[in-house]
Amino acid sequence: MDAACVFNLYAMQGVIQGLAFGTMPLLLRRNAAATDKHQSLFSMVGYPFSFKFLIAPLVDGVYWQRLGKRESWIIPLQLVVIVMFSMLAGEIVPMLEENPPRIMPLTASFFFACVGSGNRGHCY
Repeated sequence: MDAACVFNLYAMQGVIQGLAFGTMPLLLRRNAAATDKHQSLFSMVGYPFSFKFLIAPLVDGVYWQRLGKRESWIIPLQLVVIVMFSMLAGEIVPMLEENPPRIMPLTASFFFACVGSGNRGHCY
């Protein structure tokens, strides 16, 4: 069970990283109105992975005893990310195709998704 949980958590982190650092910048480049400024703004989604050490004391110190330290954060954040991406699914193409693209809502959404996926602990 622990191995399946760890596999699932790291697979979700990989999916978010693949979308944020591979697919989205490529789709953004397809828009002729997208400039280097738009690419630079979107690159801020990587900051949560760089500054995990700042969030770690909060994750280790604030938790529900019943769930455990890491699970108290993983479960709610994953649910919020699922709802957020479900709502964003129908809007992402129009956001990217606008002239200029609406980069701030995309950046904020992916930034939060990276916060939710960047602070993984183990399931045991």
